[in-house]
Amino acid sequence: MERFGGEKKKILNSMFLIVFGILFYLMVGQEENLHWIFKIFQPIILAFSIAYVMEPVVKVLCNRFKLKRGISVLIILLALIGLIVISISFIIPTLVRSIKDLVNLISIEQLNNIVNEIVAAIGMDQSSEVFKQLSNMLGSFVNKFGETITILLQNSLGAALQVTSGIFNLIVSLCIAIYMLLDKDDLLARIKRLMYAFNKKESVDEALSVGKRANEIFIRFFIGKIIDSVIIGIICFVVMFICKIPYSPLLSIIIGITNMIPYFGPFIGGVPAVLIVLFVSPMKALVAGIIIIILQQFDGLYLGPKILGDKVGVGAFWIIVSVTVGGAIMGVWGMLLGVPITVLFKTLIEESVQRKLDEKGLGDIEKDKLKEA
Repeated sequence: MERFGGEKKKILNSMFLIVFGILFYLMVGQEENLHWIFKIFQPIILAFSIAYVMEPVVKVLCNRFKLKRGISVLIILLALIGLIVISISFIIPTLVRSIKDLVNLISIEQLNNIVNEIVAAIGMDQSSEVFKQLSNMLGSFVNKFGETITILLQNSLGAALQVTSGIFNLIVSLCIAIYMLLDKDDLLARIKRLMYAFNKKESVDEALSVGKRANEIFIRFFIGKIIDSVIIGIICFVVMFICKIPYSPLLSIIIGITNMIPYFGPFIGGVPAVLIVLFVSPMKALVAGIIIIILQQFDGLYLGPKILGDKVGVGAFWIIVSVTVGGAIMGVWGMLLGVPITVLFKTLIEESVQRKLDEKGLGDIEKDKLKEA
């Protein structure tokens, strides 16, 4: 009788999993349903992201300055509100104005002037056949690029003008994030109770250990990259402003944001930045390109290692692979998350391998040939 009850329980569990799987596929398997679900949970996802980034700052204020958690959260909230006010009052209008100017600037006459300036700088005989072919090729390329960049800028302008539509979601997410930070201990305790209640203790212990390691890796990487990118963006703006490079606020934000992406970030941000300046002056574009190259060298050789440490935990090959694969799977988010995810998997695999080797008495095998992480 007890055996029959056990078999019945297994059948019911299997049926539940099958029904749940079908419902999950119907809800998430269709792109429009997935978009609808994401739209519903978007404020919560954004709130978690805000709270996750703010939590290390809260810890610093609590531990180093001996402030209560509520006071620390209040200080950060006031700082965020001030940042939002400054952005809405100064930064966003400047960006919108820059984008409008760029859209108005791009014209066939301007593109032809750029071609003529480039050819004149080369010093080529304008009556030669080579000049005509080169002029046609450059003209065709620049015209195509002009059409593309105009579309992109117009889309960016539309997105910038619709910023106010997302203010409500931002406010809701900020409020949720504040409550997450204030009730962090309570939320974590409830999650742990739930996990231990329905799973084996050993499995939960292992999951919590992996979660703790993942949190350390992600926090170290993202906080470091954010600080690094903000510094690079500010330096870029100051240098470009001194050199009188047009659209320096817009270019600095592009360089700062794309700098978050390892290895490919400098190219992703540098190329469009130089091309934007090219519509104003080829010489200014050359200067902008030189500034960006020097900045990226400074970041890669000095600033980045100082902030993130000499190594991020994986070699250059694996960083490039993780950014490439992550970008192919999840686009920009994949490029941002690829490196810390790779570092996490590498760490867990190496620890597992070390345990197995220690059990066999081979813990030191080939250690002398391994690079230090």
